[in-house]
Amino acid sequence: MAKNLRVLGAAGLLALLAACSPGGGAPALQQTMVGPPLSEAEAAEVIAEVNEAIDQAYRDLDSELLEEVAGGSLLQRSIAEIEQRSASSDVAAESREYTDPQFVIPRNGLWWMADAAVAGADSRELLTFAHSGQGQWLLVSAITLETDLPTIATDEHGNALTAPLDDTASRILPKDAAAAYTDLWATGGDGPGSPLAATALGEDIRERRSSDDPLLVTGYMPTTPESTRTWVLRTEEGGTVAVGHVAHTKTVSAIAVPGAAGSEYSADPRTPVRTHHSGEVAMWLPASDFPEILGAELAEIPAG
Repeated sequence: MAKNLRVLGAAGLLALLAACSPGGGAPALQQTMVGPPLSEAEAAEVIAEVNEAIDQAYRDLDSELLEEVAGGSLLQRSIAEIEQRSASSDVAAESREYTDPQFVIPRNGLWWMADAAVAGADSRELLTFAHSGQGQWLLVSAITLETDLPTIATDEHGNALTAPLDDTASRILPKDAAAAYTDLWATGGDGPGSPLAATALGEDIRERRSSDDPLLVTGYMPTTPESTRTWVLRTEEGGTVAVGHVAHTKTVSAIAVPGAAGSEYSADPRTPVRTHHSGEVAMWLPASDFPEILGAELAEIPAG
């Protein structure tokens, strides 16, 4: 693989996503090979080159360079972080290095994942790369894993098996995984996220979404993420692993209280403060148990 590898930029990402079916079936591109799958050595080189470019973008506070190596909600939250760094001269750039990558490479040659350790940290991340169809790769998701990735099923050549978006092996369809996660924030799991409410991360979200301050009213509203693509792998036990983008708006309002002199009291919330959040989620949808959130990333992004 050439050393001057240039991964897919934002325009190419939109073309790639436009070609994918948003409905219940598997995306059209998922069914069409654009070439042979990468070898593990080639995949390792892609990770190194993309990671080097991302580190350079952070050091130089260069959003345009970042747009050449990241996409979707990952790009959104990375640009937001660069803007925060630009506003604070005391924030030093942090280099990131991945080690011990465990590759998950489907045969279709369109996308692949890697479960990699973060050097100097006791954590692993699930990285997802998508193909532009023009010999280029784009990092579209990077999620810190809260639990081990389940064993992925492979074919006779050792390539990972994919699964359709409407696979019915589990209580949640892969195409609905992102919406189920967002529902935990919006309703606490009263809707499509109900199978996740009793999980460890589900309970954590339910606790975090509730304010301890009786004078604050907090609400979450699902929004459409930058990308609606979901990537689905078959697990050895018959279920799936789904990775998708998520987004919501958080609204915080303060309630007026009467003053010592008996000032007018209103139970209606004052002018709300709204923030927008974007990220990714990885979910295990087992065939014989409740779904489990493997990890999720969310960050505040600028409005619009």
